[in-house]
Amino acid sequence: MPIGQIAERSGVSAKALRLYEQRGLLKPCTHSVAGYRLYGPEALRRLMQIVLLKRSGFTLTQIGELLVRDAAAAAPLLAARIATLERDLLDRTQALASLRRMQQRMGSASNLTLDQLLESIHMSNQLKVDFTDAERVAFQQRAEHLGGSNPEAAQRAWRELIAQVRAAIDAGTPSSDPGVIELGRPRPFPSQ
Repeated sequence: MPIGQIAERSGVSAKALRLYEQRGLLKPCTHSVAGYRLYGPEALRRLMQIVLLKRSGFTLTQIGELLVRDAAAAAPLLAARIATLERDLLDRTQALASLRRMQQRMGSASNLTLDQLLESIHMSNQLKVDFTDAERVAFQQRAEHLGGSNPEAAQRAWRELIAQVRAAIDAGTPSSDPGVIELGRPRPFPSQ
């Protein structure tokens, strides 16, 4: 089959086929008298392997390594791809949870502008605060201090924090600003 026919049959562009050939992933079985590439059944089978690996997220370099190695040697590449997909899944799960929380907080009566919404999303995606053990203990102590008897103080503190966050958004303060990051850190709980 000439390159146009194998491209049509496989759904892969002729340009991609030439790239795969250039990278050593695919070889035509011969060339016509006029010098055109001709591909046989083995090349089509190899192309389908390349397409499947590419759809699985492997780079062309990794695909080349997978195609020339035995199954045991491919294990590290497979493990690395799984780890990448797990990180991507975790990032997407966290982004989804963040958007759901934001949606619940906003409700239908929200007066948040599009710019504020976008900055909130950006800040929630960028602000990754790793709490120390001491900070985690402080959170636990604050929760115990609140108990059922001090919800008004917690509500006041929360309203103040939200006001500070909105002020940072209104001022256009980037989420990487140390002051914005500090807003996510625990602070001493106000007494009633």
